[in-house]
Amino acid sequence: MDKTVKWWLIIFSLVMLVILGLWANKSMLKDRVAAKLDDIRATGYPATCDELEKWHKYPPPGQNAAEIVIEAMSHLTKWQPKDIPEDFDVESGQNKKEKSLPEDWDKQNARFLPIIGEAELPEPSQPLPPIIKRSIENYLKENNQTLELLRQAATIKQSRYPTDWSEGINALTPQLDEIKSGAKLLTLQAIAHIENNQPDLAIDSFITSKALAATLNKEPGLVAFLVKIGCQSLSLTTLEYLFSKTSLNEDQLAIIDNTIIEMLNESDTTTDFAGERCWIYNAVTETEILSGFSDISSVEVKLIKVIGLLEMDYIRCLDNMQEYLDNMKLPWPDRLIAAKKTEANIGSPSRYQVISHSLLMPSFTRAIELHARSDAQLAAAHTAVALERYRLANNSLPDDLAQLVPAYIEKIPIDPFDGKPLRYKKLSPQPGYTIYSIGTDEHDDFGDKSSDATFTVTTPTP
Repeated sequence: MDKTVKWWLIIFSLVMLVILGLWANKSMLKDRVAAKLDDIRATGYPATCDELEKWHKYPPPGQNAAEIVIEAMSHLTKWQPKDIPEDFDVESGQNKKEKSLPEDWDKQNARFLPIIGEAELPEPSQPLPPIIKRSIENYLKENNQTLELLRQAATIKQSRYPTDWSEGINALTPQLDEIKSGAKLLTLQAIAHIENNQPDLAIDSFITSKALAATLNKEPGLVAFLVKIGCQSLSLTTLEYLFSKTSLNEDQLAIIDNTIIEMLNESDTTTDFAGERCWIYNAVTETEILSGFSDISSVEVKLIKVIGLLEMDYIRCLDNMQEYLDNMKLPWPDRLIAAKKTEANIGSPSRYQVISHSLLMPSFTRAIELHARSDAQLAAAHTAVALERYRLANNSLPDDLAQLVPAYIEKIPIDPFDGKPLRYKKLSPQPGYTIYSIGTDEHDDFGDKSSDATFTVTTPTP
């Protein structure tokens, strides 16, 4: 046989062996992926975006709070900031060079709105400047229809927003921004009620705000979770303001405490992670999505898919996500410790492990940290209710949180970050107190709001 022909036969045979090897490897990986997806389905969760859309069911007609929330927010009037003179004094509402500004100067001017606009909300121990108070009242009056509909939505327990989750990462969720706007509006309403010495109405605004956040309880994806805890944080701002400005009775405190306990019981990220897992499947099956989320080209993505690296990374990613989901069954702080261990085991993926390196995995431990911080703030608020009950009965603040047990609270909640009881500090020279967690840096900064997770009341004892 001619040597040239012989070498061509050898080369051809080697190429065929490589092709057959790649085919066999791809077939094996395909079977492993299918088995992983079947395991997910066996737990009752969806594995793909099409399955997610069917799994996240709509409530029966007339029983969907999301529909009323969407209608409510369609009526929202939004203010924009307007320029004001450099020498305008917010405290007095006057221009230093003139006796006063025109009567309608603050009309629809977001510069005078706290929470929603650019104005700073004063400390509870300070009164609201008249121009800010007037702006809040006018803004609430213009958005009364939205507020009434949000209150109506709060009476409905089930919710599902009209997002087509089969679209995967490209699914549109405009409602998330609207929900944040609604939570800010309700916070302003509560502050107005507190300023007008109407605590029952302020509590009603707090409950409505909690219900608005709860419409996201079953919405998949970490973004929905982050919006939810952001809304809850605004609700707790309402409580700090309320406790600082008003003396509440036992019945009012009981209503607030029951609402906080509901928020803690509804604190779960399992659905959010399940949604993220489905979107990863979407990215694996549509390679142009991966190139959009990473620094490698679409050609490179296709290449790593051909040789099986993409499937291998996907399997690894599914294993890691399952480990995260298992972590979330643990109590605090074990959950956080386990999540950090999972992240450490993942290590630093190469740029060709596009799912682990670029798409979603880096955000998971951070989401669990934010979950811990949110739960810490809720637990601090729950403890503050017990402390207010103590103050109501004893006309003084306790020297130590242990004095609240068992008459006012069964036990002091633990700090999700280190497992120790929540910290407590009396304030000075401004009378009041702070109940706090050490926060994500896991360092005790003695209630510093910039690092610790706090609930602070700045009001003198009666």
